[in-house]
Amino acid sequence: DISEKKSCWLKDFCCCNLSAPTSNLLPDVLDERHASVILKAIKDLVVELEEFGIHLGLSNAIIQEIKVNAPHEIRTRRKDIIIAWLETGTATRSALISALEDVERFDIATKVKGLPAV
Repeated sequence: DISEKKSCWLKDFCCCNLSAPTSNLLPDVLDERHASVILKAIKDLVVELEEFGIHLGLSNAIIQEIKVNAPHEIRTRRKDIIIAWLETGTATRSALISALEDVERFDIATKVKGLPAV
């Protein structure tokens, strides 16, 4: 049984996805040119940052190295995680959305789905 609130959210979510033009959206294959747009979209990602990096496919060693290099600077760590991921050459928009959903940041995932092309 879906509550009225969830039903409304699902209805709006489906309608938005069907009507959104895809040609003006962030492309599926991402590289460093997209870092700025991604960082603006994920600026509220704090507590989940390390787990998010794992879901992006980064090794724990890389994430820990980033943490050691900037122990008290969350913005720097967020940037370094995104840059490390983009440098892998395997970064995609769908992987970014999936990683956000894996850490239950559906609010940010929804933002990323609508990001404009760079």
